[in-house]
Amino acid sequence: MSHILHLGHQVTDLAGVEGRISTDAAGFDADLDVNCIKITTTETASVPFSASWGQPTGDVWLGFRYKAPSVNAHIISTDGTFLEFYDDTNALIARVRTERDDEKYHAMAMGDTNVDGGSSFIAASGQAYWVDVRVQVGADITIEFYVNGVLQSSATAANTGGRGRPVRCV
Repeated sequence: MSHILHLGHQVTDLAGVEGRISTDAAGFDADLDVNCIKITTTETASVPFSASWGQPTGDVWLGFRYKAPSVNAHIISTDGTFLEFYDDTNALIARVRTERDDEKYHAMAMGDTNVDGGSSFIAASGQAYWVDVRVQVGADITIEFYVNGVLQSSATAANTGGRGRPVRCV
């Protein structure tokens, strides 16, 4: 059985979210909470977000609501980074990236080699999604990318180099 040991969503929990607390109930379940962190940016700008936490003892899950860019900004012209996860030595251990060849979001594990997962997810223009990412680190590094509760991409790479569990996401 899995348990959520910490659910962070206040300014004191995450870096880079000062001034971003929202009480707009469209961003959270009002039966469970009173606010959320809301990050809004222009369609072509990077999202100024990072989150840091203490050393986990198990898997790390990151969940959030994501609204895809509009049709004009959505066409992916270069390979890009959606999320990156780092360990406590600042080593990149996993990422979700976009690929210009197929406009899909791919999970990538960064262990002894970089392993790129296949993908079935293309974000529809202007559509909102619930995104969940799971990162497991041990003898292997595994990343799973879920959209609306459905696994869209995963990747696993050997970790004989001993990279640690994620403590930061950008």
